[in-house]
Amino acid sequence: MDLGVLIDKGMEFFGIRERGSIKDKLSKYVDELFRWQRHINLTGFKEPESLVKNLIYEALFTIKYLKGKERVIDFGSGSGTTSIVFSLLLESQIISVERNMKKVSFQKHIKRMLKIPNLHVLCGSIEEIEPLGACAVFAKAVGKVEKIVRKVDKHLISPGTLLIPKGREAEPSLISGYVLEMVEPLITPLNEKKRKLFVYKKL
Repeated sequence: MDLGVLIDKGMEFFGIRERGSIKDKLSKYVDELFRWQRHINLTGFKEPESLVKNLIYEALFTIKYLKGKERVIDFGSGSGTTSIVFSLLLESQIISVERNMKKVSFQKHIKRMLKIPNLHVLCGSIEEIEPLGACAVFAKAVGKVEKIVRKVDKHLISPGTLLIPKGREAEPSLISGYVLEMVEPLITPLNEKKRKLFVYKKL
C-alpha cells in the first residue's frame, strides 16, 4: 500500500480532519528515515509500512491525551517518529529526549527539513537534564514502570500526565505520588500489534 494512503487511513481512523499537508510531511519523514537507514541504524523496522502501522499509528492514538498540554516530553524518542507526529498535530512544545547522537542528528535534520518550530531535540540522559517542567510525558522506554517513573518524575509538573505504552501481558504498577487513571487497549486501524497504554496522573 502507498505510504500516503496508509498514513491517511490512520489519520481518518483517529478523526484527524486537516490531513493533507501533515500526511505529506509524515510521508517525507518516513522516506527520509529509510534513506538514512541504508547507512545508519536508526530503527528496528525493516519496512516503511511496518513503521507506519506500529509507531505512527500508536502516536496518532495517543494524541487525544495530549491536547491542551503546553509542554510534552517524548522520552527515549529514538528516530523521532512519535515526536514528529506530536509536533505536527499539536500546538504544544514537544521536547524529544534521546541519548543516541546519530538519532538526535537525524531528528534535527528532520526538524529543519520539515520546518517544525515546536519540536526541540535534546541529546543526553534524561536523569542528567535539568527539570523541563512538562505537563505530560510519553515514555516508551524499555523497563519496569517504576524505573521509568524514577527517571522522568522531576520533569513532570503536578498535576501532570504520564503515558506508558506496554505489551499486552504487562500489568500496571502502583506508584507512590501517582494515580493510575486508566489502562486502555491500543486500538489502531489494523490492530496488528496487541499493546495497551497506561495513563498515570501525578498528584
